[in-house]
Amino acid sequence: MDEQAEEIFRELPEGLMVDQEEIRKRLMLLANGMSVAQYNSISPATMKRGLAKTLKPDAIVSEVTFKGEHHFPGYQYLGPGTRYKTRQALGIEPINDLDRIAMYHDSQYSRTGAKGAAGLPVIPIGRSSLRGVVDLGAGSAMMNAAYNPWSDLTWTDRGYAAGAGAVLIAQGALRLHPLTMAPMALLDALFY
Repeated sequence: MDEQAEEIFRELPEGLMVDQEEIRKRLMLLANGMSVAQYNSISPATMKRGLAKTLKPDAIVSEVTFKGEHHFPGYQYLGPGTRYKTRQALGIEPINDLDRIAMYHDSQYSRTGAKGAAGLPVIPIGRSSLRGVVDLGAGSAMMNAAYNPWSDLTWTDRGYAAGAGAVLIAQGALRLHPLTMAPMALLDALFY
């Protein structure tokens, strides 16, 4: 057991029983850069509802933000740099349909890593093109959610959806256009 895990168990109240699933999730939080003090302040009930903290009745902010993630306020998946596999392993659920679209987008991005499904390396230009298709699809879905009159999104959420959708559509078009494909592949290699 490493130092952080031992520190956690020392700070648990006497006689407190913690199930293995909760311990696994909490150790995962520590492994992804959460401080022990912040970790100890998270109650099991908070962890269960998606590790979200209510600041005021209508504003929820993600309790867990890993290094390199930048989310729209209150969202678990909507924003660049989301660590999809870590959030899924922690059981973090999307907060609404827009966040669910972002989660599906992140799930497809996680499949476009340095190695393909067969375990063979994927060349950067192919990875960038695949991400371009994923961006176009997710951007279109977000724009549809933003302008759908029957959607239950608030006006603020619709603004987030329209903005994120427009950025994803533009990014996808740049990744697939013959003149900008190579520079976008280089940017993917540098930042993803």
